[in-house]
Formats: sequence, structure tokens, C-alpha cells
Amino acid sequence: IAMRVYFFLHGGVLDVYLLNILPLFDEETSDSKRADMTPWAFGGYHPTMPPIPNLAPAHRRFMAENLMYALARAAPFFFYTSVPAWSRKP
Repeated sequence: IAMRVYFFLHGGVLDVYLLNILPLFDEETSDSKRADMTPWAFGGYHPTMPPIPNLAPAHRRFMAENLMYALARAAPFFFYTSVPAWSRKP
């Protein structure tokens, strides 16, 4: 159950909602969340780099990467009982 909660919160809420859906509807909230939670996606890895505007090509690439991570986390969310440590032998 704990792994399903983790995959839902990290994959569904963070990667899908906050990083991919929110920028499409509320630019101001999206920019504040990016600055607080993922500063490396707000202007690059070095402080001297200029800020990347909402939905700029570099921001859209970051959104696509995180959407892919969410899809990669979907399989363990649904099939976590296939992990050998959790399987029970009759």
C-alpha cells in the first residue's frame, strides 16, 4: 500500500499535475511552484543563466521528461505484486 501511495503522489500529483497540467492553466502558480520545488527547471543549472519562461521550449522538454517518468512509474503502481520479494509461493 505504501508503494502505491508513493507512486500515486510522486507520479500522479507531482509529475502529471504540478509539472504538466498546472503550467497550461495557471502560469503564475506554475512559476512559483517551479521556483520552489524544481529550481533547476526555472532557469538552468547555473544562477547566471536567464530564467526560462513558462512553456518555453526548455520548459516543455522538462515537462515531457517528467511525464515520461510518471508513465514509467505507472507499471509498479498497478503491478507491484509482481515483485519477487512480495510474491507468495503456494
